[in-house]
Amino acid sequence: RSGKTLLAILNDVLDYSKIEAGHLEIRRLGFDLHQMVEDTFQLMNSRAQEKQLLFSYHIESDVSRYWKGDVTRISQVLNNLVGNAIKFTEDGEIDIYVSLNPEDESQVLFEVSDTGIGISKKDQKTLFDAFTQAEGGLNQIGGTGLGLAISKRIVEAMG
Repeated sequence: RSGKTLLAILNDVLDYSKIEAGHLEIRRLGFDLHQMVEDTFQLMNSRAQEKQLLFSYHIESDVSRYWKGDVTRISQVLNNLVGNAIKFTEDGEIDIYVSLNPEDESQVLFEVSDTGIGISKKDQKTLFDAFTQAEGGLNQIGGTGLGLAISKRIVEAMG
């Protein structure tokens, strides 16, 4: 477990360094979105089960199976969001919801909801800043405070 945690921290720092240096590559290749969501679900489900959390996902029927984009980076963002949801939820459930953007159906919306501890208005302002965590986050739960900052920059780079 310690080795995996250290590897995750190193990968976050390396990704953040790449992003800050302007070396983040975004690839546009065909991929199976439904399979990507299922893979994320399978990857994270054991962590959710360890905490006895209900974990589910739903993909709206009008969301096509095949898309073009950077499946590695999209998965990274989704894994960061779900990982945070699991980390900060002690009781209850986590859900991944996938739909088309009603304003632009060439875009997919990913929503991760949870019954976790929530985020204060004050902390919401700095949530996506690097090395920042909500009150008590680092001391109580652990992490680098880079996951959401990296995710935000990946999404911005994808447009």
